[in-house]
Amino acid sequence: MGNLTEREKEILHLLKAEPMLTQEDLAARLGITRSSAAVHISNLVKKGFILGRGYVFNEKSGVVVIGETCVETTARLMGVPEALERKTSGKMEITIGGTGRNVAEGLARLKVATTLITAVGQDHSGEEAVVKTSRIGVKVNHILRSQDFGTAKALVITNSSGKIVLEVEDRGINRTITPQEIEARAHLLLASQIVVADNSIPGEAVRKAFLLAGQAGARRVLLCGRHKYDRDILELADVLILDKSQALAALNKEDGPETGAAPLCARLLELGPKMILLILNSRELHLAGQGEDLDLSLTPGDRINLWEVRDILTAGFIYGFIKGYSYRQALRFGLRVAQVGERNTGSPQVKTELIEEDLLNQC
Repeated sequence: MGNLTEREKEILHLLKAEPMLTQEDLAARLGITRSSAAVHISNLVKKGFILGRGYVFNEKSGVVVIGETCVETTARLMGVPEALERKTSGKMEITIGGTGRNVAEGLARLKVATTLITAVGQDHSGEEAVVKTSRIGVKVNHILRSQDFGTAKALVITNSSGKIVLEVEDRGINRTITPQEIEARAHLLLASQIVVADNSIPGEAVRKAFLLAGQAGARRVLLCGRHKYDRDILELADVLILDKSQALAALNKEDGPETGAAPLCARLLELGPKMILLILNSRELHLAGQGEDLDLSLTPGDRINLWEVRDILTAGFIYGFIKGYSYRQALRFGLRVAQVGERNTGSPQVKTELIEEDLLNQC
């Protein structure tokens, strides 16, 4: 949900106390015009605090993200060694990442109340990840801390053009996110507006989370990663976000002339999700489902790589439909947030109010 202004808080308080108040009554109580009261009511609907006409109030709030936290070391080779044991120059970077954690961070920067369910080891890396994630504004009091596994780690070595040469991973800790651990946190899912799952975690845990979310009427978003899930889990997802290689794997297909965006999305929709966001390459996206069939390409002025901004794009996309935007508007909002986020990586929060009005007028 979006943040409330003081006036919106005042109106929401009045309506909860007296649900039969008309807009004329509100205007008289507050000393404003009827048209101003109508605008405030419209904003409360867009922000998700009122569910349409009749002042039906939405008591659910926030997003729960279930996924991986990982310490990622990326090494880009400047040259090509003759053998792996030979020294070579390169550029190295160590970051606190993981798809689930990154999306939770992106949502928190967008001022969305976000709770992260993830697993870290009782080690320095895990403590650092928790502290840094908490400072951004993500709620971390439901994170699992394992005595048996270290915090997930990955080493990715790329060539000078960015293509992966070698990837070494230690992600055993993700298995500790079990259906039982999800059940123990069921109250979080039942009170949330949206539940996001990164499929780095076991399918049984995602199934349990999505079943609970479905019972509560929360929207379910599945972020595809390295694992292939059973069809029944895909059927539980309202929104599926994935790239082309993941789509081909889910459909057991080889890439070829017949595997364009539209046919791929049509096949994925047959598996059960209601909406598909497909990242085709570093410059192109496709949105399909619920009447949408949209190809979207970055312009020459868009200096972002969709692979590199995928997590903040996802956060912006989710934020958009939290605010009540159409999926098309939400995607355009996510792209704009990704552009702004790339230019302002040091800022703790993205100033959404500076881009929303202009963006929505274009959609």
